Amino acid sequence: MRKPEDYASFLKPLEIQPYVRYDPATGEIITWGQHERIALDMQIIDRKEPVLREKASGDTHYVDLADLTVKEKTPGVAVLEGLTLKNVPVPCVLRIDEEPYKVFATEVELGFDLPGTYRIEIESPFHFPQTFTVKYEDPA
Repeated sequence: MRKPEDYASFLKPLEIQPYVRYDPATGEIITWGQHERIALDMQIIDRKEPVLREKASGDTHYVDLADLTVKEKTPGVAVLEGLTLKNVPVPCVLRIDEEPYKVFATEVELGFDLPGTYRIEIESPFHFPQTFTVKYEDPA
């Protein structure tokens, strides 16, 4: 276990530092805030946890897994053409009237059992959420 006396005097083990904890599979920032240097060292160095010393928010940022840097989310890129969503970010969660579906394809064909108006939301670690409204009428 790390102790403050293990640090050189210039490192200041009790110094408060910003951090982000991210999902190592997607880069989504799960938690963020501030913690003491010694506690972050235990998580990052000793336990090899997916934590970076960065000031960011999961609402507006993600971790680029290629180089482990924090980047800003960009506007969503998906487009709706008829009942087909194109340029869907992978991975993402597609919500149809709040029912979540994990998506791993860049194109999604929508289908509905009943006529009506449906709210489609796309949530991605890399982009701000997107919302579409689809009015479906029974083709019969």
